[in-house]
Amino acid sequence: VDDFVGYDDTTSTVVLNTPARGRLEVAGDADFHGVPLVQGQTVTISLSGARADGTLTLFDPAGSPLSITGQGALSFTPSTSGKFFVEVSGSRLADVGDYQLRVAPLPSLSVADQYVVEGNAGTRAASFTLRLASAAPIDMQVQVETVDETARSGIDYLSVKRTVTIPACSTSLEVTVPVIGNTQFEATRVFSLRVTEPASGRVLDTAIAEIADDDTPAGVSLPMELSARWQWSH
Repeated sequence: VDDFVGYDDTTSTVVLNTPARGRLEVAGDADFHGVPLVQGQTVTISLSGARADGTLTLFDPAGSPLSITGQGALSFTPSTSGKFFVEVSGSRLADVGDYQLRVAPLPSLSVADQYVVEGNAGTRAASFTLRLASAAPIDMQVQVETVDETARSGIDYLSVKRTVTIPACSTSLEVTVPVIGNTQFEATRVFSLRVTEPASGRVLDTAIAEIADDDTPAGVSLPMELSARWQWSH
């Protein structure tokens, strides 16, 4: 086992959200840290300090290297639970100095419900803002997908299904869904936007978009109670 913090034949175990300290002492030095991980829980592994640009290499619980490396930061979703290992290394003469290693779950994500008036022609955007509770040290990819509720894709709005990236050190990203305008008298309709982890499919959050009709004939009024306003058919 390689050295850690200047002592031969020692290792550390990294606790989630608690930085572990180490030092690369010479070019080619490498430190190993144990990291208990849970199946399906995506984590970010990042360095800070003088050697924030060090090389990270991930090993499975048996000690075999995985084809996952990063320069200063990486993300990983384990397919099994167990104690994995992270190697911090540097190959250049300049790669000497102290570092902090941090392993943390991805920050929680939320998205707020939206309201849009449909318009009479073309499309209008229902704009959803994906917000992270805190900035991640790496790019964070999520999948967004619209789901029919009382609104129908292709008739009331244009469906969206794609993977989007919230850049490293950012806390928000806007996703737009086109809402189709018309001149028909219709009920208020809704669709949902579901946000999931691409690797595991775990749902991070779901928001509702309300499409309000703007073609109500003169003298006609619709119920305004939340429990009733989506019950009209078109």
